[in-house]
Amino acid sequence: MPNSDRRKMKNKQKVSSDKFTMMTQMPVNKLICKMAVPTIITMLVSAVYNMADTYFVGKIGTSATGAVGVVFRANKTAAKTAA
Repeated sequence: MPNSDRRKMKNKQKVSSDKFTMMTQMPVNKLICKMAVPTIITMLVSAVYNMADTYFVGKIGTSATGAVGVVFRANKTAAKTAA
């Protein structure tokens, strides 16, 4: 096995070990905050993007705004089933 593959495998094992240690050793309050913050930021960015999208599409007409709403729900459903 080449050195780069060994290095990648050791790094992957270390990351996995670090995550296990974090999940088992860190206080629950800190752990929840640490894990929730990236998700919260992602959801806020997505919400702002969708509001801006709806605002600009709304200038076209009501049917375009309705289409954006339908596509948004379909997109979210597809993303949830893929994950």
